[in-house]
Amino acid sequence: MLQATKGYEGRRPVTWLRLTRAGRTALRAEVAALEQLVSRIRTATAADEES
Repeated sequence: MLQATKGYEGRRPVTWLRLTRAGRTALRAEVAALEQLVSRIRTATAADEES
């Protein structure tokens, strides 16, 4: 899901992180689920405000 590569830039240690294809797919699914949750909350909040 996440690929880590460690190395150096000059004398400083550096870690590079990269999402794999599976990681990007999982992230998209997570964002879609969060968007659905936000939509439900907004709908419920709007209904409560109208009451």
